[in-house]
Amino acid sequence: MKVPDLPRLENLDEAEEAIAQRERLTRVKDFLVLQGAEEELVSAVEEAIDDIKQWIDPELEELIERGGGRSGTA
Repeated sequence: MKVPDLPRLENLDEAEEAIAQRERLTRVKDFLVLQGAEEELVSAVEEAIDDIKQWIDPELEELIERGGGRSGTA
């Protein structure tokens, strides 16, 4: 039986940090929208969120969400 490849710890750390950054920026964006911030500012935050999404490996994100990350939480 083949043992599945496990992600490297630094890759997990980077993915967890990117996910946390994405979540923080999403909360900032929601706050800006609620406060009636200018669309240019909201768009800049959305662009940052999209940039971060590109750095997140979907397989690592799924592993982290299932509790397999370093912190054990998503």
